[in-house]
Amino acid sequence: MKKIGRKDALVIDGGHVSLEEIIAVARDGMPVVISKSKEFVKRMGQTQKALMDGMRKGVAIYGVNTGYGKSCGNRISMKVALKNGVNILRFHGCGTGDPIGIEETR
Repeated sequence: MKKIGRKDALVIDGGHVSLEEIIAVARDGMPVVISKSKEFVKRMGQTQKALMDGMRKGVAIYGVNTGYGKSCGNRISMKVALKNGVNILRFHGCGTGDPIGIEETR
């Protein structure tokens, strides 16, 4: 955790996140921020490059250019895979039943 102004915030930087921090985000509304440190941004860029290189080479990457669960054997084109992150969020955003509370969604 790191101080941001007067509030504590959970900084996502590739390090450990404790159960207490997860609870503070869910129950207490602790803000979450993504680190902008040069090291973290570099690591994220390397990860993105590795994924893109694998996709260009035709490597099956679960959930990136394949389906999920029982559909994991289904391959997804690169064009579709590049949009899949947004699509999966939209898919899960159309559930049924009563909406869940703020604590569960945080």
